[in-house]
Amino acid sequence: MNQHRIDLIGAGISGLATAYYLARTLQQTAAKASRTVTIHVWEKEPTPGGLAGTFQTSDVTLEKFYHHLYRRDLALQELLAELGLQDDLVWRPAATGAYYAQRPYRLSSPLDLLRFTPLSLLDRVRLGWLALQARMVKDWRPLDDISAKAYICRVAGKEVYR
Repeated sequence: MNQHRIDLIGAGISGLATAYYLARTLQQTAAKASRTVTIHVWEKEPTPGGLAGTFQTSDVTLEKFYHHLYRRDLALQELLAELGLQDDLVWRPAATGAYYAQRPYRLSSPLDLLRFTPLSLLDRVRLGWLALQARMVKDWRPLDDISAKAYICRVAGKEVYR
């Protein structure tokens, strides 16, 4: 019997989903091919989750990166149902924010943006313009060849990017 090993780097959502779908596919095909395949997922952090994980500040737990699950994300909802986790999903109103200079800032409304004093008033307006522009883009494919930095600098300026 042939033995194979697959190593995946990273236990974020992509790494874990890849391992799951790969294991499911291999389970269906490996027996027919008289082979065994083991999958190892490697993660440098003490817990899985990647950028979907959290970290603790002195008084609050924050996400490592901006993540949302939207009701229209049917593929992820189907995966959660397949894993029997759909009843653990709790839909809550989303609030957007930023953590800057050891302080959290709410950024869910135009008024919140105007209160975001780490940026000058002009740069706050530019950041609002960037958010508005992003909402108006219907087809992101033309932007595939431009970096996020270049796009943000072009639309809102270097200070907003920084």
